[in-house]
Amino acid sequence: MRNLFRRNFQNILLLLGLVTLQGSLVQGAKKSRASDFFPKGSGVILNYKPSQFEEEIQKKSDQLVFLYVFDSEQQKSQQMNDQIMKPILEELKNYCQWYAYDCHEPEVKDSKKFKMCENEDHTPFLQLFKPPEMKLNPYTNQPMKMQAVQYTEGQITVPSLKTFILNNLPDYSFKIDSLQKLEEFRDLKQDQEVNKVILFSKKKATAPIYKALTAYYRDKLRFGFVSSETEKVMAEYKDTIKDKLPSIVVLQSFDMDKNITLENQTATLYQKKDIKFDELKEFFGKYARFNKIEVPQRASDSAKAEEPKTKSEEKKERKNKAYYELYDYRQFNSKILESDKAGLVFYITSQNISTDVKHFDRILKLANGPLNVGVFYVNHSAENYKEIKDKFKLGGKYPQLRFYKNNLFGEDKNSKSYEIYLNSKFEQIQEEIHDAIGHEIKEVSEKIFNNLAISSATEEKKNVIVYFYNDDKIGLNFKALSAVKYLHDDFTFMSVYDPSEEMLKAFQIQKLPAVAGILKAEPDSTQARQFTYGGPLIYQDMLQNLLKLENKEDDYNQKQKLQSKARDRKFEEITNQYKFQQNCLDKQKGCAIAFLSGNNQQEYETQNHKEYLETLEQLEKDAKALPLYYMWINASCHSYLLEKFEINPMFIPTVIFYLPEKDKSAHLIGKFDKETIQKHESKFVNGKLSTFPMKVKADDIQIQDLDCPNIQLDIGTEASFETDQGLEDEILKEILEEEKERESQRKSEKKTKKKKDKKDKKEKKSKSSKAKEDL
Repeated sequence: MRNLFRRNFQNILLLLGLVTLQGSLVQGAKKSRASDFFPKGSGVILNYKPSQFEEEIQKKSDQLVFLYVFDSEQQKSQQMNDQIMKPILEELKNYCQWYAYDCHEPEVKDSKKFKMCENEDHTPFLQLFKPPEMKLNPYTNQPMKMQAVQYTEGQITVPSLKTFILNNLPDYSFKIDSLQKLEEFRDLKQDQEVNKVILFSKKKATAPIYKALTAYYRDKLRFGFVSSETEKVMAEYKDTIKDKLPSIVVLQSFDMDKNITLENQTATLYQKKDIKFDELKEFFGKYARFNKIEVPQRASDSAKAEEPKTKSEEKKERKNKAYYELYDYRQFNSKILESDKAGLVFYITSQNISTDVKHFDRILKLANGPLNVGVFYVNHSAENYKEIKDKFKLGGKYPQLRFYKNNLFGEDKNSKSYEIYLNSKFEQIQEEIHDAIGHEIKEVSEKIFNNLAISSATEEKKNVIVYFYNDDKIGLNFKALSAVKYLHDDFTFMSVYDPSEEMLKAFQIQKLPAVAGILKAEPDSTQARQFTYGGPLIYQDMLQNLLKLENKEDDYNQKQKLQSKARDRKFEEITNQYKFQQNCLDKQKGCAIAFLSGNNQQEYETQNHKEYLETLEQLEKDAKALPLYYMWINASCHSYLLEKFEINPMFIPTVIFYLPEKDKSAHLIGKFDKETIQKHESKFVNGKLSTFPMKVKADDIQIQDLDCPNIQLDIGTEASFETDQGLEDEILKEILEEEKERESQRKSEKKTKKKKDKKDKKEKKSKSSKAKEDL
């Protein structure tokens, strides 16, 4: 009986795509040729713990990792090894960490780690894993994972593969483009126990061989880079390098043999004519530390906390910043595109905006208030980097600054954005921002002002706000204020250039620029009153005073909050812990997590999957400001989550209504359609849906970052999916209760209808009798 149950259960899992049939054919025992392809000394780590590949490369997080999966018994792999891999290794052996896995090896094949090993033709597979540009996730404070980079050129050739590798090399050198930067790099007292290396070059970018060495000796040596264009820095070492470029100089401040800090730093020039990796590696090895010491805070680095901050402190700190920190399109969309205000976004590849952008503090002071200012941290190694670059219309050089016009929404606002060149003078940047801001100001002469203003105040019943000035431009803050659509029902904005002394005296204005106006007449009156605004001409101050004038501060703030809640939503697949944190845990609200099968090989499966996603997208759209966020998870790929959420695979597709803060959840009961899910949603947000304690805490739910399409996973056995009997009883009880409620409702409706029909018949009869009497 038990064996029958196991077979039936296995069949169910196969139908849902949660397990894969394993072949039973055993190959004849042949000696593998993998060690012939990659012998000792080749630089390749062969077949090393395939089941622990991700954990292993995370230890190499400073260096580029090359993954190569092949079959030593297949002709395609043999050709690939002879024609491509051997020449590449001869030239780039030291440029990255090389891992190769032979599908013909039982340990590799049995690990089911690489999908290529399951294919019949065993086409060789290669991939790079690039160190993340940020060591820690800004939201979770956990180490960032290595970023997978796909080879996209189609045909593999030695030149194309070489370019692919070199273009993805990490660069840990410090760009020295001023004497101040040189002093920070060379003379920092807290960093004298690590010797320094400087490459002087005619080129503007770091050479690949130097990049590779910065990764190999990271935190054992400090690496600097000086372009010949930086004349003042070049002059500092003129006597050492004697105009020879490229030149490499070691600045020794620490004696490794004696383990002491030297009183005076010495400069040693690398004398060999040819610059080769092995020779440089040997030369640098004399000065490199045995243990690593991380780079201490430099004057140009962003301020770091002396003690680790809690999540709530970090969240509060981000909120109090005068600009938005942006890491993905979702944040960019809610903070920049969907705002009424104009936006300025700085795109940088480091973590230090003040150092990277010369005029950042002055631009921020100018724009903060009338514009939304954002700093977007661009991650070159992210899988969606090209998509982000294209969507934001970014060039190849960073930092960049783009302007987003006010009162335009969504993609239109993005498509009409343009770059403001940061190498311009501050005055030019200031003028460009000022001219680009949209406004709703009627520029009128003094002659027609009275008639026009009084007409607006008495007939249109609007307050007239006037900007008086005698310089070249209307103030940026006033221009932006006039464009706030919320104010347009109660206010009209005007400007008067170079007003007369008589006009200034009438409005009691002492100096220009100034803001004054005419208050709207009372409902039953034709009298309007003048007023003079005495506060600072700052965007936020003027806005609050106008709202206070109409007693609308609370209404405005409430609408802004509702808009923010409605905008900060996005339905998407949860593929890793970062997305789960961002879409669910950080919201501190309810999460509606749909678990869908990933088996979409048949046409009907694909169609069903598409319909499920459309239903969920519509539910998320309809949710608007509800304290509930929809998302979905590939249950076939992330099957380990079924046990954590106590999901029986037979009930997939399903939705889990999850409260992370209380560690409670409820299951969808009934059909997977909009009507049924929405009923559960309504009960859930109103506290009427029965929830059950989770077996695991929210902190213990970790979403693995899996390459679902390319890696064959070991899903597990049916023992992993045993459902608690108490939960099944509760589910059955709830189904029966709902059915009973529906039946009771049907009877009530039927009874009401009968009474109504009886009443209608009686009224009709009465009307008929009355009509006869009237006749």
